[in-house]
Amino acid sequence: MISRLRGQLWEKRARAVLIDTGGVGYEIAVAPDMVAGLGPEGSECDLYIFEHLREDQHSLYGFGSRDDRDLFEKVVGISGVGPRGAFSIFGTLGARGLLDAVAREDADLLATVPGIGKKRARHIMLELRERLEVADLEHLAPGAAEAHAALLSLGYSQAEAAEALRGAPAGDAEEALRQALARLAGKTG
Repeated sequence: MISRLRGQLWEKRARAVLIDTGGVGYEIAVAPDMVAGLGPEGSECDLYIFEHLREDQHSLYGFGSRDDRDLFEKVVGISGVGPRGAFSIFGTLGARGLLDAVAREDADLLATVPGIGKKRARHIMLELRERLEVADLEHLAPGAAEAHAALLSLGYSQAEAAEALRGAPAGDAEEALRQALARLAGKTG
């Protein structure tokens, strides 16, 4: 399995690059903003890779960081999304934009991705929130990671904590925790 490639940037296209590594050219799908951020053709290139194998297709998707690749894997794992759908999301919003949309519960922003309607956007957001870990939440609204960690220490599951923090105020961990506990108490009471 290919997880990282380093080599000479041989060719740049709108949504892909060709990297020459040891005389072998690898075509790698990358988001358009990433293509623009790579050096000129002929320069050294280093990408984290998500490899997708099917009996009729072998595709490589490239990312500038391991965190972005790991988030892509989580999106691919959501039922009904797959690599092409995840690539469309990353190409439209980028990793940071996706995380921000999830943090703000902005299904309308996610629905701007071609091929994703509002119902599917809500489904993706719900499943992705369940897959996010504390480290992922640190990229979300300030204070969310702290409140999430507190809920886990109280014995709540990842999914319960993520659901309870849905719509929590940004920047105030104490208030986010208070509201989450009130939601959780309302469910059990």
